[in-house]
Amino acid sequence: MNKIKYKRINYQRNSIVIDEKLFIAWIHERKLIEYVLSGSVHIEIIKRLDVILKFLAKSKAMKKEYLQLMWAASEGKHEEITRSIYDTILNI
Repeated sequence: MNKIKYKRINYQRNSIVIDEKLFIAWIHERKLIEYVLSGSVHIEIIKRLDVILKFLAKSKAMKKEYLQLMWAASEGKHEEITRSIYDTILNI
């Protein structure tokens, strides 16, 4: 497994800059999207997942299975969660 190399920015406290490809590899290797969408899904997590999925799509690293997982995560859930998942899919 690749270790993510980073460097600290002196003028911004506690912020890091990492390479885009390493970050994408980390997301895929750690199965972050699968983890977030498995089990019980919270609406706030879905809203924040939007940013990561947009990043993956923009970087051409979006997997078709992520959309399938999102669709499956919306089935049988509260209407607010379902609506949030649908909005996230539309925003990608």
